Amino acid sequence: MRVLVIGSGDTVRDDLAQVDRSDFDLVIGVNAAALEFGPVDVHVSLHPEKYAEVKAAYMVANRPYKGVDAHMQSRWFMDGDSGSSGLFAVKYAIQKRGATYVLLAGVPMDVAPHFNRPEDWEAAKIFQKTWLRVLPQIKGTVFSLSGWTAELLNGLDQPNVAGVSR
Repeated sequence: MRVLVIGSGDTVRDDLAQVDRSDFDLVIGVNAAALEFGPVDVHVSLHPEKYAEVKAAYMVANRPYKGVDAHMQSRWFMDGDSGSSGLFAVKYAIQKRGATYVLLAGVPMDVAPHFNRPEDWEAAKIFQKTWLRVLPQIKGTVFSLSGWTAELLNGLDQPNVAGVSR
């Protein structure tokens, strides 16, 4: 299964301009990006209190909440954090939907603004540690169109990402 994950990074518009959504079996929107850049098949969030009432699609969260359709553990390791809502979407795609290929659009994990917030996202530095820790489990399955995650996941042996028009 081929999955597109749309995040809230400031690169999301440029990233989506490169993507043909018809190349994917499932589109997952994360947080506000699910509302802004739909349609999506699944809306994933670690913040159901913000999105469950206005969800864009079937909602998956890290805990039960009114309006949430399914929930699952967000942490990859019990002694760690979630690594961000974007990494939670990756976990859902792989573990619950059987994704064999995941492409990230708008999930750069940089200390930069989100598309809907002008301030730098300092938490990226903390979450990057979890991405590094989970790298052996996702490398070769998950690719990114921008930022720190593109450098981390794509590598020199993967110059062209499938599902992207160049």
